[in-house]
Amino acid sequence: MLTRHEFATVQSHLSTVYFASSAVLASLSLGTFLIRHPLNTWSKEATNLVRILIIISIKFYFSLLLFSTGYGINHCIWCS
Repeated sequence: MLTRHEFATVQSHLSTVYFASSAVLASLSLGTFLIRHPLNTWSKEATNLVRILIIISIKFYFSLLLFSTGYGINHCIWCS
């Protein structure tokens, strides 16, 4: 069984890997979609899909920034 501090250390390392890989894959999905579907052929559904992919990419980049700078699980008030 892990203590809270040990678990926080493990989770902080795993979270960074998770958010980094998610950010890369979301950006790759967006880039692939943009290459395969030119802007002048977009329907309303395609426009909504691009908006969703952009939002997901931004979310993962901000999450990665949050955890990689140390303001993630290691700095929670209930872990002390």
